[in-house]
Amino acid sequence: MEEACFLAARCEVSPVRIRDETGRETPLLPPGSCGLEPASDGGICLCVPALGLCWAVDDCRPAGESGWEIVSRGRLLWMEFGEDAADCPPGEMSLPQRRRHYDARLRHLLQRRLGPLYRLERLSSGHDPFQRFPGRYSRLVFGGPTGGVAGLAMYPFQEHEEGTEFLTAALLWFHYCRQRRRRFDCRLLLFFPGEAALRVLRLLTLLDPRRVRVLPLRYDLVAGELERVNVERLLAGLALDSEFEFRPRRPLHENLPARDLHREFVADLVHEKTPHRFDLLTCRGLPLVHIHGPTPADLFLGWSPPYIPWADWTDAHRRDWLREVIAIRREPSPAAHHPAFRLYGERWLESLVVGHIRRFHKAFLPQWTYRQVPTYRGTGRAVLDVLTLQADGRLAVLEIKTTESRRLLFQALDYWERVRDGAAGGAFQRAGYFLGQRLAGGCPELYLVAPLFRLHKHLAVIHHYLRSGIPIHTVEVNLNWRRHLRVVRHELLR
Repeated sequence: MEEACFLAARCEVSPVRIRDETGRETPLLPPGSCGLEPASDGGICLCVPALGLCWAVDDCRPAGESGWEIVSRGRLLWMEFGEDAADCPPGEMSLPQRRRHYDARLRHLLQRRLGPLYRLERLSSGHDPFQRFPGRYSRLVFGGPTGGVAGLAMYPFQEHEEGTEFLTAALLWFHYCRQRRRRFDCRLLLFFPGEAALRVLRLLTLLDPRRVRVLPLRYDLVAGELERVNVERLLAGLALDSEFEFRPRRPLHENLPARDLHREFVADLVHEKTPHRFDLLTCRGLPLVHIHGPTPADLFLGWSPPYIPWADWTDAHRRDWLREVIAIRREPSPAAHHPAFRLYGERWLESLVVGHIRRFHKAFLPQWTYRQVPTYRGTGRAVLDVLTLQADGRLAVLEIKTTESRRLLFQALDYWERVRDGAAGGAFQRAGYFLGQRLAGGCPELYLVAPLFRLHKHLAVIHHYLRSGIPIHTVEVNLNWRRHLRVVRHELLR
């Protein structure tokens, strides 16, 4: 039955030609023109309505590189699928069709290339109501010599997406399989298209091999290749040192109109740098004035594009607009539904955290606390929410969320790992951070900050599979943090 389901999915998204034992064959049928339908006797039929053809299906199995064999009342039929990229581009399909398209091709590749130790038993995608996790990836179950083996595959059209989301989904799927009555061992197979595995190599080293043994594999559907990824060899050969951009070296843009606004609304507006080439005037984290240079032509108003050029509004209009936004951007707000109040919630909370950093740890040094710290590595660029220093020289990374986020832990661990390597390699001294301060040699601490009940329920599940020795703190603040920030719960994960 499962073979028939995959054959039906492939017929829906790929062109096909059907040939019988006598050599007679159909023309190349477009996707969706043939399919499997239930028969009156309870069986399954292969039907081509446009040609008036119908065959009973007694058995079906993959054959060759791009074909299937069908046994029909003792006769043998061959189905040959055409070139998908030319005849049915995946980019023109809906998301469910693309998933089924790649599920069928991935299944065919795994059956040919995976080897005798793993027998593919199940491949599914889409929403799984029992797992209670969005089915963005292909979920796999294999039969092995010591029991079931869980696996997760990233689709080729997801190759450039965030790897932390995929790794989070993989551990949740692994945990779900391990909780079932059937016996699953501690292996977890991860299938990456192209070079997507490079973005999570460092994070894989943070997992506890006694609880989960990850086997990353790279696949190529076009070339029909499947190979094991050697994590240790790749990490030894890649230049993945962390570097940090020195933001304090670039001064604030000296813009006279912006300085006048800042002076007039000094209690509500903050002039701050960004990781980009412009500065901002913000009101409790909400960007209001973008400053790209020293002249009025370099000023733009608004918090989302398209931004309004400075010259498009009169001076009175600009100040009235600022007064209105500042009045809304406070708690309690006269218009809580307004975008000026709802947007950039994390930046708002971040500004309060930085302004009251000692409430999270008495040893934090406010004068050595940085916001929006850009860091670079061979696998990509990232921006840390808050980086600070303790009195004993130990670094701390704070990742802030105002809503539930499944990938919070791995996203924060990616930042933490960059800071750890940067401190060990002297990246902060080269960039000019913490000038004159001695940095401790121990690993930095990681703080996950969110309002009460906003830390995801799967956080403890994912933390269970991490190596011991990573100091991770969960900090929950009060729900009405906009009015008055207060730490409600502080816990060190063990």
